[in-house]
Amino acid sequence: MGWDSASLPDHVRRLIPKEQRDKLHVPTNTDVAEKVTAKNESELQDQIASYLRVREIPYSKPAFGKKSTVAPGWPDFTFPWRGRFVTFETKVATKQTKEQEQAQRDIERHGGFYFIVRSIEQAKEILDGFNAIGTVQCLG
Repeated sequence: MGWDSASLPDHVRRLIPKEQRDKLHVPTNTDVAEKVTAKNESELQDQIASYLRVREIPYSKPAFGKKSTVAPGWPDFTFPWRGRFVTFETKVATKQTKEQEQAQRDIERHGGFYFIVRSIEQAKEILDGFNAIGTVQCLG
């Protein structure tokens, strides 16, 4: 009688060394997310939301493409990270609007971190680059 790797919770799969997970075909949620490349902004937002959930980082995100009470130009993701106020504006092929540029200036003027993120890999690099005092080590 065999077992189904899908029945293992993600927190248990993360305890298995990566090379063993690869041999056993037991990926974590993060392993799966790393293999997917975004085709559009909505898809990139879904990938980032999934990654933040896996990392257990609480976030706020306006509904994509729907009328919102959030100020025009506000970033797609707002969340705390290691004692800092961090925002992600997702862009796949477009540039910031004037409202987004103003939101960036306002956030940075008040000590927040504003990042334009074009891939899930970049989002991971930004989060991993924050050290304990909240400065960014690398921004690729």
